This record gives sequence, structure tokens and C-alpha cells, in this order.
Amino acid sequence: MIGFHAFTGNDYNSSFFCKAKQTCWKLLECKPRFLDAFSNLGVSSAETLEADLEEYVALLYGIKCKSVNEARYILFDRKFTKQNKITDVSLLPPCQHTLRLHILRSNFIAREWRSAVLCSYEAGNIADNGWTESLELRWLEKVMPDDMQELFIDHDCEDFVGNSDESDTED
Repeated sequence: MIGFHAFTGNDYNSSFFCKAKQTCWKLLECKPRFLDAFSNLGVSSAETLEADLEEYVALLYGIKCKSVNEARYILFDRKFTKQNKITDVSLLPPCQHTLRLHILRSNFIAREWRSAVLCSYEAGNIADNGWTESLELRWLEKVMPDDMQELFIDHDCEDFVGNSDESDTED
């Protein structure tokens, strides 16, 4: 199971914090529909596998939803709202941007391992697959928004949050 090993942690890619291989394997045994996603790591494009792997990670953290960002919110809300405690963010699943980079690295690693039997192989640019040019892990795609408006715009309605049509100041 090359894809499973590449995704759940190895010498080249991180594991999920406090999620041992055994825990990941037990979830896969309970939810065999994710087998295709792991079988296709290294064969398909990372983008085609992203939705299934994101749902798998949310389930790995005990949340039945399709989005890791939603799972993060639910777990944080449970701890903060119901128990009145601050959550150790290292116990939350990775955010969607970080998971996307993890999936890119996993796909690259699985493709490399699958190619070990070929006489010749061109790997491609490692910087396009979740690492920097200097071969360091790239953990985030973007740390801060490019524009302050991104913090305040509700992208569903394309309007500023709390903004009305009337001007707050008068001339």
C-alpha cells in the first residue's frame, strides 16, 4: 500500500500529530471506500484525490464531514464552547491549505516509489510538490491574505461583512 504509507507519514513526509499508522489503518479498514484514493496516489493528479483524502483526514480526527476546515472548527468549538478551554491547535487536523501541500508531497513520494522499478524516470520539479527549491517542507501556501479585504469579505455574497449601502458619514 504505497499511497497509504506515503500519506500517513514516512521519512520524507510528516505524519498527522498523535495519529499513529495503526489508527490510520483501522480507519481505512472501517471505511474501505478510501482505498481507491490511496491506491491512486502516485498515479493520478493530487487534485483528483484531494476531496476523498480531505474527508479521510476529517474522519481520522473523529469528525464526519467533508472539509478539514469544518472539522477544525467543530473540534475547536467543542473544546472552547462546551468545556470553556483553549484548544491545543496541534491536536486539530491540518487546515485545507496545509493538507493540500501534504497531498502534493504524498503524491510525489508515491510516484517516486512506484517508479523505482523503471530504468529511467524524470521526477519533475520538487518545488511544485510541497517543498521549497532548497528542499525544505513548505507548510503553508500563504500565511497572510494578500489584501485586508480578504479578511472581511464574505465570499458567498461578495460584500463586506456588516457593510450597508448607506454611507456612515455625512458631508
